[in-house]
Amino acid sequence: MVVFGIPKRGGKVYTVVVDNAKKESLLPVITKKIMPDSVVYTDSLSSDDVLDVGGFHHHRINHGKTFA
Repeated sequence: MVVFGIPKRGGKVYTVVVDNAKKESLLPVITKKIMPDSVVYTDSLSSDDVLDVGGFHHHRINHGKTFA
């Protein structure tokens, strides 16, 4: 089971169970819950590549160098 979470302001997290961690499963949730032009931070998961072309300001965190 894959649970996808999007942190929200105020310390809350929006979570949803998805079929897998591929972009086809994550993109509908992302486009529904994150406004275009938002700043988004992710790790190096390849499914997050969709954010590079989704109208978001996408920054990756390399957990091998920095843990944030």
